[in-house]
Amino acid sequence: VLTGLAPLRAFFRVVWCGSKIGESLSFTASEEQLVVRSINATRSVASEFCFSKSFFDEFVLADSRGGKVATSIAAAKFLLPAVKNPGLVKQLTFSLLVKDQVLLIELLLKSDILKRFHIPAEDSEILRAVYNTDRCTCNASVRPRFLSDILSNFHGKLEEIKLACSSSQFRVLSFVEVRE
Repeated sequence: VLTGLAPLRAFFRVVWCGSKIGESLSFTASEEQLVVRSINATRSVASEFCFSKSFFDEFVLADSRGGKVATSIAAAKFLLPAVKNPGLVKQLTFSLLVKDQVLLIELLLKSDILKRFHIPAEDSEILRAVYNTDRCTCNASVRPRFLSDILSNFHGKLEEIKLACSSSQFRVLSFVEVRE
């Protein structure tokens, strides 16, 4: 359960951003966190967003199979209508019903109207990007606001922006083809 504009906005943005990367989103719930993952078809680009238990107003893992982790995957096109406008939402209830193969999103609007989205989902493995750990050994952790400020310096219609990190630098590059 989520209430408050800032947490709702953050959750909605994660779903929106994940849908830009891949056609489906994977939700993995454990006793300590909810992880939202997205990956493109070639498994070359992936995103992973972790929401700790404390992010939510109420967080319960009730897997009917008795497991410690529940993972389901749902098509992004079915999720997007549920995350359109966080400003209209008073409360979000997010349920991962693995047994019924349904992702249930309930939005209690500020006008006291309850919207329910029953989204078909399927049990799945945890999505991972395919990369060489010998070549890609760096890990960068950046505050979202800082990354947003950096990316705002680039034209919105660029097809690609390259992020390169080493032990001492974090570089953001773009290359424009010059046609003659």
